Amino acid sequence: MKKYMILIAATLMGVLAAQCAPVAVKASAPMVSVSTAQRQDIELSVFCTGKIGTGKTTNVTTELPVVAHARVAVGDRVAKGDVVAEVDAEATLSQIAAFYSLPAESLENLSASGQREVYYGGQVYTLPETITAPAEGTITQLNLEEGGLSGMEAPIAVISDGDGFTITANINESQIAKIAVGQRAVITGSGFTGSYEGRVKAISGSAKQVMAGSTTETVVETTFVIDNPDQALKPGFTPKVEIIVDTGKDVLLIPYESLCREGDVDYVYLAGGERAVRKDILIGREVSQGV
Repeated sequence: MKKYMILIAATLMGVLAAQCAPVAVKASAPMVSVSTAQRQDIELSVFCTGKIGTGKTTNVTTELPVVAHARVAVGDRVAKGDVVAEVDAEATLSQIAAFYSLPAESLENLSASGQREVYYGGQVYTLPETITAPAEGTITQLNLEEGGLSGMEAPIAVISDGDGFTITANINESQIAKIAVGQRAVITGSGFTGSYEGRVKAISGSAKQVMAGSTTETVVETTFVIDNPDQALKPGFTPKVEIIVDTGKDVLLIPYESLCREGDVDYVYLAGGERAVRKDILIGREVSQGV
């Protein structure tokens, strides 16, 4: 009888163990997440930080401070003699008269040639109808105060020869082989909101060494032009430049967290039912989201 009891107990324990085994196996198995490889367009980029500057500049000035309305915008190309701003004669006289606390008519005179003249700062000046560009180039600054006198502390505008705003940046020698003249660049910065489009204009023919913290770095100076500048940009700003060095259409992208490596072999696990099967792969370009 005792033997039968032992046999029954052993049988019950075996049945219980068989029932619990799958649960125990599942409990001891590592937890994993499943991701899906996606096809999408990609851009490969090189990043650098530079400084905004301009070429040789020419100031647009007036002998007499004026109230004027702009007829150009930052980034516009102008030829010598083009109208930069139109002068509001009545508002100019009113503002100057208020400055001297005198009636406007006491400051104005009509010259023998019929031109309006204004007394200002102890001298008589001809009141211009327009302000014109003294040189050809790109408008990189406009300093017109709407409704107020302009031209006293700053030039009416600044004209830069060449391409207007440019960015000069140093690119590490390890990245310079990816850079080519004409490549598109996206410009962002803490001194302005939004982003600007640009392109690589020139790459220096020689490298140089610069200090990067406590180490020396070999870099190549690269110049960019900004295609859509506006009043928010200022010479001296230090923008971040993203250079688009390559693109891919409908590329199969695998996230980094799904990628495994053993020696020189890259592989992933493919989910199939309740099992994961190893699959060796050949990876191509790397981007921020994966390979």
